[in-house]
Amino acid sequence: MTSQTPRQGPGVPLTIGLVAAAVTVFAAKGGLPGLGNDATSYVAIADRIAKHGELGYFLEPQLALWPPGWPAVLAFGEWLLGITPQITALAVNCVAVVVIALETWSLGWRILQDRKLVLAATLIAALGPATLSQTYMVQTETTFVALVLGTFIALIRFSDTRRPSWLAGAAVLQWAAFMDRYVGIVAIGAGGMWLLLERGTDRVAERWRNGILFVLGSSVVPGAWLVRNIVVKGDIASAFGPRDTPTATYKSNTVDATTSVGQFIHGVSRYAPFTGILRIASLLLLAACGVLAFVLLGRARRRKAMSSAPAQGISALAGHPVGLLSIYAGAHWAYMIYSASTIAFDPVNTRYLAPMFVPALLACLALVRTGSPASDGDGGGLDRLLSFGVVALVVVQVCVGLARASASYWDDDALGYAAPQWRRALSSPMFERIPPECDHLYSNFPEATYLAGIEAQRSPRIRKFASSDLVPELREARERVDAGEMSCLVWISPEVLETPTYQHPLSDLQHTFDLETVASDRDVTIYEMGRR
Repeated sequence: MTSQTPRQGPGVPLTIGLVAAAVTVFAAKGGLPGLGNDATSYVAIADRIAKHGELGYFLEPQLALWPPGWPAVLAFGEWLLGITPQITALAVNCVAVVVIALETWSLGWRILQDRKLVLAATLIAALGPATLSQTYMVQTETTFVALVLGTFIALIRFSDTRRPSWLAGAAVLQWAAFMDRYVGIVAIGAGGMWLLLERGTDRVAERWRNGILFVLGSSVVPGAWLVRNIVVKGDIASAFGPRDTPTATYKSNTVDATTSVGQFIHGVSRYAPFTGILRIASLLLLAACGVLAFVLLGRARRRKAMSSAPAQGISALAGHPVGLLSIYAGAHWAYMIYSASTIAFDPVNTRYLAPMFVPALLACLALVRTGSPASDGDGGGLDRLLSFGVVALVVVQVCVGLARASASYWDDDALGYAAPQWRRALSSPMFERIPPECDHLYSNFPEATYLAGIEAQRSPRIRKFASSDLVPELREARERVDAGEMSCLVWISPEVLETPTYQHPLSDLQHTFDLETVASDRDVTIYEMGRR
């Protein structure tokens, strides 16, 4: 597996990144990046920042649920150039995927020192589905991955050069990463832990000093934002925004997270209608890779024991740059299980685990290189198997990544609220029939109706999405109606749009209110909510 050559310039990774950017524009149909509920919230927050200079939006007047970094970037494009947040997101993601290609190339040469493996890592990182499936969405995954990889490069450069400017740069990048996604807290902890073990110095006190300085320095901006949230919300439990008790368990989330790692290998994101079989197949594939990893690790240890080099323990291996990537990948995986088991949101999937993909990929390729029999002149069948496996992985990843991006161009359902059926629904004339005298306006898809120019609250529920917590929304809405306040409901048909609802079905509201139809077409119905 060795093919060492002098490190080359940025031409190759730059070309790969530009191809990924071109595919991103293609997948977004040139200007319609995908919009889901979270993405539409980002757009609404960006609009509020650009037009009113306020941190909030119609569903959360005082922002805390999301950090403001990504909406602020979208607002900047709207304020400075007058372009929509969607176009700004697409442009920024195109730049970010190029940066990811360059960063993977840089990290690959530092860790792998093998041109074929570095090229494989860069192709997979930029054109594989873990990254490419997010670039044509108005989401934070792509920029976050770029910021985290940049942090790791800075930390490794600090270890190599002992220049404090690299440590300061890593801390600043973590400010941006955390303000992009709250899960940036994992990279702060992982980076600090690695600095306690890194091999740039033998002095324990210096390593502790560096680790503490990095954690404290990286936490300045995140800490200030969390304190602001506590002050605004008046509750220390809301430092990261409102949190609901999930119905998911540690057991189910661990299974989902483990299966998602298997999905990273083959790149397939949708299992239906063969969900059970394909989930088992993913776990078996992951198990096979785990067995191969133990074999390679054993070979590497035996080779080290037979050489004249001193034996290296776990702490020394963890102090190597590949240790930083491994620590982060494992920490992010575990943290997402913890988060999904304590906070109500979607099941753990490859999108939530996307930040760990490139670090885990590079760590695995490093194991392939160090455990390859050919690296000590012992060739044989295992070396051919490894070579074939790496080539097959690149082919599968690139083909699946490009296929999923192409599907987003041709498939109506792939782009969420930007898909044709949603755009048809959101251009419905029924929105103009909403009675202007409504004191309270609700919708089953308030994020979607925002794109139609309507700021509605979420239709009242007994329990929140994926949560066991009872909420007083339905009772409070009934009290308003009983008090004579006029309430209206904008109901977008989930049956027509084939989109999951995030609340109770219409029948639950019909049991509580007398819903009088004001206007209706195939997609949108306007109801007046009366006493029953």
